Amino acid sequence: MARKLRVEYPGAIYHVMNRGDRREPIFKDDADRQRFVETLGEYGIPKDSPAGRQQLGRALEARRGAEEGGEFKSIRRGWCLGEETFRKELLAQISERLGAEHYGEERAETEEAKAERIIAEELKRQKWKASELHAQPKAAAGKVAVAARLRVETTMTAAWIARRLGMGSRGYLNHLLSRRRQSRRE
Repeated sequence: MARKLRVEYPGAIYHVMNRGDRREPIFKDDADRQRFVETLGEYGIPKDSPAGRQQLGRALEARRGAEEGGEFKSIRRGWCLGEETFRKELLAQISERLGAEHYGEERAETEEAKAERIIAEELKRQKWKASELHAQPKAAAGKVAVAARLRVETTMTAAWIARRLGMGSRGYLNHLLSRRRQSRRE
C-alpha cells in the first residue's frame, strides 16, 4: 500500500530508498525507470550528503504529488484497492483486530461498517425494513435499543447515531439513552 504524502518541515530528516515489497518491481516499465533516473540526475546526491538526499526526496515527492490521473491514484487516496465485497470483508476482519497499525481513515471506516452491520442485525431482529427506520418515531423503543447497542459496541458519535437512525439531535439522543439507563436501574 502506498504511503501518504510526506509532511515536510525545516531540518527534517527522511529516509529515501527504492526497493519493492517482497522483491516486487518498483517501476511499471522502462519509461518509468528512465523518469526516475532523470530525476535522480537532475538533483543528484552530492557526496551522499543529507542536503542532497533531502533535495532528491523533495523532487521525488513533488513529482509524485503532481502526477494526475495515474492508474494508482486511488491507492494514494485510500487504504483499500478492490471491489466493494473485498472492502467489506477487510473491514469486518479489521474490526476484530483493530490495532495501533490502523490509522484514522481505516479506523473510522471500520467503525462505521461495524455500526452498519449492527443496524442491519437490529432491523432484522425487529422485523423492520431499512426504509421504515426513519418513519419510526424518534423515541421509538426499538431505535433507542439500537442506539444503546451502538454506543456500547462502537465508537460512533451520538451525533452520527442520531442522524443515521433519525432520532433528532445528539442531545435528544443522549436524553433518551439516559432515561433508558435510569429505567433499567429501577
